[in-house]
Amino acid sequence: MRIGLCAWSFTDSHRKAGREIDPHSPAGLIRLAQENNLDSIELASSSLQNYNTQELVTLQHDLKDLDLFLDTGGTNYADDIAPLHEAIETSHRAGAKVVRTTISNLLEGDRRSLGLTGIKSYLDTLVKPFRSVMHLAEDYNIDIGIENHQDFCSWELLDFCKRVGSPRLGVTMDVANALAVGETPISFAHRILPILKHVHLKDYTIHP
Repeated sequence: MRIGLCAWSFTDSHRKAGREIDPHSPAGLIRLAQENNLDSIELASSSLQNYNTQELVTLQHDLKDLDLFLDTGGTNYADDIAPLHEAIETSHRAGAKVVRTTISNLLEGDRRSLGLTGIKSYLDTLVKPFRSVMHLAEDYNIDIGIENHQDFCSWELLDFCKRVGSPRLGVTMDVANALAVGETPISFAHRILPILKHVHLKDYTIHP
């Protein structure tokens, strides 16, 4: 198992404390991962989007043996799939293996704003936009992992990926987020294992 470091593990406390290493910058995250003998880093694709060719060459040199994962934040891709398209292009130029994305702004399992039929309709509207970009991911051999961002159940994500129909589309499993939709991490993992692309680990304790 290759374990890495994600920028979103950190707040901005390093700035307030006057610490030198900035874990929200590519250079800072690389340094932290290497100093702690980790295997990868994950950060926002937008942080590399405007890198020129020489900057990307320098980044890849600095990464050495570290794997690179990029992510693009949640949006309604039915309205605009461009952020995911741009993240795929950036990943290709930077040498990233996986793009992590979210497909809703729902949190904490609160789906009342959509309701049961609304959830199904919402996912329906995302199928065509995803199909429009997955050919690019396939050409570049880049996996797209939809995070279970406290919004969708394992079987909903499985069904959605099946409908899009690309072997490069799957799930980034955040182990704790399964709890927000009433599933245990183990049961969630068993269901989505065939299309698992990437995992977010968290050290949580559960309190009644």
